Amino acid sequence: MKRLDQLNILRFIAAILIVIYHYGKETFPFTVEPLIRLPVGGNHLVSLFFVLSGFVMVYVYYPQAAEGIDWRRFMVKRVSRFWPLYIVTIFMILPFRWGVPPHTPTGLFLSLLMV
Repeated sequence: MKRLDQLNILRFIAAILIVIYHYGKETFPFTVEPLIRLPVGGNHLVSLFFVLSGFVMVYVYYPQAAEGIDWRRFMVKRVSRFWPLYIVTIFMILPFRWGVPPHTPTGLFLSLLMV
């Protein structure tokens, strides 16, 4: 199957800019010119990231669709790719943000359930 390296690079750049938009706007390199303009428009980058990700997933899984997709296996593979990093990231940020909503006991519980 042909690789989509250009789209993967664009997805990576969008993902990094989304992280900067959410957590880096007040940190050093992004508080000085010309980098102060970099995290602007993060909400649009989320849409771009989802559209590109959907396209890549359809491109990868479409040949299997004719034979039928085992949805349980598909979901286990998808969740096992991102959930561990998601959990590590939550516990890395907790010492710095604990008590600030949504980093409360209820927020932590809901975040672990991805709700």
